[in-house]
Amino acid sequence: MLLREAAKQIEAYQNLLAVYGSAAYEIDEEICCRLTDYADRIDFSYLDETRLVMLEAAAVIRRLRLILGIKPESSSP
Repeated sequence: MLLREAAKQIEAYQNLLAVYGSAAYEIDEEICCRLTDYADRIDFSYLDETRLVMLEAAAVIRRLRLILGIKPESSSP
C-alpha cells in the first residue's frame, strides 16, 4: 500500500515538473513502475530489499519536493 501511494505521489510530482518545464532528468523515470511492480510481488521475507525500495522511494519524493519548492510538513501541532 505504501509503495503504491509513493508511486502515485512521485508520478504527480513528476507531472508538475513537466508542466513547469523543469528539468527532472535527474529523477529516475522508471521508479513508479518499479515501485508498483515491487508492491505487486512484495514478500516481507526479504526485509532488506523491501527496506531499500522504501528508502529509494522516500529519497525520490524528498528530492522532487525540494525541486518543486514544497516545504516539509511539520510533525508537531
